[in-house]
Amino acid sequence: MREFERFLQENSLVSRSNEHCIAIIDKPGKTFSKCESLPIIDLLRIITANGFGVEIEKQSLQGIKDHVINVDRVSIAYSPTDLIGFASARIYSDLNLFWLHGMAISKNSKEKESVLV
Repeated sequence: MREFERFLQENSLVSRSNEHCIAIIDKPGKTFSKCESLPIIDLLRIITANGFGVEIEKQSLQGIKDHVINVDRVSIAYSPTDLIGFASARIYSDLNLFWLHGMAISKNSKEKESVLV
């Protein structure tokens, strides 16, 4: 978690509460193109498979990349010990539209309900 947290602190706006952090990454395609981001993308793949109750082999790496790289903004929720989940969005300024592209929350996360409330 330390390397993951360091990466997010260096590449995003991080909001903290007593128990949770939310990292907001603007233009994640640029951020996640760095080599050190590959383990983070794989962690998000595991969270997505876990959150949707599918085997990790059925959750494609390309599908996760589409949801965290080919979007305008990504937010990642985490605690000091656990990755909780993420959400991604597309922003169409000319239409004044915010489109929630995807969201996944780990079903094993103890913080799941409190982050969503």
